[in-house]
Amino acid sequence: MTSKSISKSVRISQEVLNYVESFEGKSFNDKLNNLILDCKNGKERRHKELLNLDKQIDVKQGKLDKIQNIIETVKREVWWS
Repeated sequence: MTSKSISKSVRISQEVLNYVESFEGKSFNDKLNNLILDCKNGKERRHKELLNLDKQIDVKQGKLDKIQNIIETVKREVWWS
């Protein structure tokens, strides 16, 4: 981990404080750093997961389109019989 030489003061809501305090760490600074690093490091993982889900949606949409085409074909055949 890098050195922590930057000092800042922030105002946060109780809700945000509760969330930060629920994170792993010995002190508020540790918890806040861990929270932010977790969000930063998880960004790429979440992006990859979203791309994977988009691919799954595309596959399922293709299958749905084929089923709908089959249904329309059957409807036309029944209508014209």
